[in-house]
Amino acid sequence: MAYEKRFDHVQDLRGNAVEGATVEVRTYPAGALATIYSDSAGVTQIANPMATDANGFFEYYAADGRYTWVITTNTSVRTINDVKHLS
Repeated sequence: MAYEKRFDHVQDLRGNAVEGATVEVRTYPAGALATIYSDSAGVTQIANPMATDANGFFEYYAADGRYTWVITTNTSVRTINDVKHLS
């Protein structure tokens, strides 16, 4: 089975990177926490939720399917539905 990489970054309203934002990857539409990995082979599972780095960056691999990202900062919570993974 192949796992597809997804990545993005979190910024505040002024365009500054947000370090330490929490990113949850959930199944869509069910909403359960998804199993995510650090590699394309799906060998090394990583924590879910994960935190953004000093540049506001996050990345992971997941199986084909549909997901929701729930991104939480000190000032807001944003939900992005129907993130598709297709290898």
